[in-house]
Amino acid sequence: MRVSGEDGPVANATVDVLFQETLLRRQGTTENGSASFVAMPAGTFTVRIEALGFAVYRADDVRVAHGSSTILEVRLDSAPIELEGMTVRSERVQIQRENMEFSTRVDEAAIRLLPVTYNARDLVALTPGARPGHVWGGANFQANNYRIDGLSANHPGMG
Repeated sequence: MRVSGEDGPVANATVDVLFQETLLRRQGTTENGSASFVAMPAGTFTVRIEALGFAVYRADDVRVAHGSSTILEVRLDSAPIELEGMTVRSERVQIQRENMEFSTRVDEAAIRLLPVTYNARDLVALTPGARPGHVWGGANFQANNYRIDGLSANHPGMG
């Protein structure tokens, strides 16, 4: 079975095979929009396909003969997504001005998701509460002292 839409293959569509309105098999489509059902009994089935952003497709009277393959090419029609009201709840975050410690721990997986930069100004932007325009500067151009990973990043003649 191959499932496609206006923009090409439809991945993660749910394909149901029904026999007399009873679910017999269920499978999702792959990245290339295909789904395979092996060792199907001979008979006449209904195929129903659902995917987010597409109208539900239903094909009745899909015949499978004993010992043969049946290939079904399906093109789904786009359909608007209508969501019911959604409520998001969260605990209130309390910020204590006298205590700057956070109980959140940043693990290695989260650090890997951070943008990689080799510009010191961009590194400052990753520091909570720091803004590059306010951290850089100070006195004149020779008075700045930049340190990255404990190493001085200053030009001897220009600060």
